[in-house]
Amino acid sequence: MDESLIEIEGDADALKAARATDGLTIDDHGQRPLGANRYRVSGRATDAAIAALRARGLTVRVIQTAEELRRHLDRLGRDQDGDGGT
Repeated sequence: MDESLIEIEGDADALKAARATDGLTIDDHGQRPLGANRYRVSGRATDAAIAALRARGLTVRVIQTAEELRRHLDRLGRDQDGDGGT
């Protein structure tokens, strides 16, 4: 499944309900309070999940698209294989 790295902002109730979104994984260690019962959380999500979150009124910021993440991990794999990433 192709997942992008994301940050989601919203109120606590909306974020709690968002956990049931197919294609979304929220990183529990990445929660930050913003005040006024609003939070920012980090996670991974498919394009469909991102659209569903936005439709619920949550703010979604894509940190790294699935394609960018795939290229980055491919480069890391090459570097670990000893070819210097070339």
